[in-house]
Amino acid sequence: MNIKHIKQDNFNINILKTTKFKTTKIEITFANDLTKEHSTRRALLPYLMRSVTKKYPTRSDLQIH
Repeated sequence: MNIKHIKQDNFNINILKTTKFKTTKIEITFANDLTKEHSTRRALLPYLMRSVTKKYPTRSDLQIH
């Protein structure tokens, strides 16, 4: 398995490339304290990541792909 580590200012990215699976998984882990100001943004993030993109303008287009 090929693992690539990328370190940015405030976050780390670990990329594990494999041909074993057809799906792509993205996991985000927050390491700072949960506050009222950030809780709504954190709760909406998974829905935004599963929603539309320029290439797939509707949810059904994205799910079909």
